[in-house]
Amino acid sequence: RNDNGDGAVSGDFAVKAARFEMLTGQNALTSAVDISGSVSATGKSADGLAASLTGSGVVSLKGGAIAGINPDGFVALMAEAGALEKAPSDEAVKALVASRILTGAMAFKNVDLAWTAAGGKIKLPGFRAVGDKAVVSAEIDADAADASVTADGTIAYNAGSDAVTGAETVVPFHLIHSASVTSFETDALPMSQYLTQRALEREQARVEAMQAGLIEKQRLRRDAKALQLAYAARDARALKLEEALRSAARLQGEIARQKWETEKTRLEAEAKAKAEAEAQAKKEAQAKAKAEEEAAAKAAEAAAAKIAAEAAKALEQSTPVAPVDRGFGSLPGVNANPQNVPALPELDLQMNP
Repeated sequence: RNDNGDGAVSGDFAVKAARFEMLTGQNALTSAVDISGSVSATGKSADGLAASLTGSGVVSLKGGAIAGINPDGFVALMAEAGALEKAPSDEAVKALVASRILTGAMAFKNVDLAWTAAGGKIKLPGFRAVGDKAVVSAEIDADAADASVTADGTIAYNAGSDAVTGAETVVPFHLIHSASVTSFETDALPMSQYLTQRALEREQARVEAMQAGLIEKQRLRRDAKALQLAYAARDARALKLEEALRSAARLQGEIARQKWETEKTRLEAEAKAKAEAEAQAKKEAQAKAKAEEEAAAKAAEAAAAKIAAEAAKALEQSTPVAPVDRGFGSLPGVNANPQNVPALPELDLQMNP
């Protein structure tokens, strides 16, 4: 349509399975792309139409790669920075970013984002390309009139166990691309702050570890001293107990010896008393036997004396008888005068003891 020389364009469009680098004329981002949307524009020329472009739609990148970003750059940067004794300077960090991060290419997964256009200015907010080890985020603005593109974003790495509170492992960047110039600038300050903070934390951790080591040594010394005192006290108690056991053993031995002496004395006294009693009984028995013998001898002597006395008395009282002559004549010793018969001898009936 042409009203007073003004042209107007409006409509819906869709582009499928195109190459992003072919549509944009650059090789920094390569990917298959689907673009769809609705646009309208008015103007007296192509530049006027571009300057008044209005619309919205969706851009879908089907995976791809971003040149100039090393997905392993953070690991390489940390390896080189970690070898330094202290945190590197800002200039050193900038050189590390340029040599370790801004090289190679980072593959990313599918990206879907909406775009809007007003007054020829196209905005693609919330661009986020996720790789295996890094994420590129950006706010992209394009100018349809001069075909220029600007982008402000960050290259972020996952620090993992090297994460530091209050510092981010990111590299901000600013991109300008036009027909006359292409510029890609990075800011190494956040990474420098991260490395400085990490160095401070490592130094603090080293100092704390050293202090902990000193505290542990002091504790071990105190424990060793306390243990030595405990051992000394234990040894003293053991020595005291041993001495007490020895004293008790000596006391028990003395008590046993005294009991043995007492028992020995008692047994000796009993044996002596028994021997004395047996000797006394033997003596008394001998005395009794002697007395009995003497009494028996006296009784025998008295009986013999009595018999002798009775015999003498009987002899004195007897009458002599005249012998009768039987005509035998005289026999020697038979017819002798009885008066000439000798007297009976005295009987000694005493018994020798």
